[in-house]
Amino acid sequence: MKDTSKKALRRGHNEGNIRQRTDGRWEVRLSAGIDYKTGKPRRTSTCCNTRQEAIAVLQQQATKSAHRAGAIRCP
Repeated sequence: MKDTSKKALRRGHNEGNIRQRTDGRWEVRLSAGIDYKTGKPRRTSTCCNTRQEAIAVLQQQATKSAHRAGAIRCP
């Protein structure tokens, strides 16, 4: 039997991802909508020095992306 107690946590669809690069920095990638000229998804990428910074950037970019898409209304 496989040991599933150490299963990696996964994010849902369109929530972005965080990975550690070979140079030790952390990269945040997030889907930022669709390029209507080509039909391909647009993606933003940002590099950070720590994982905690990367998580904060991901949350900030996700909120900004949701505002642009009209999912969240500004007061």
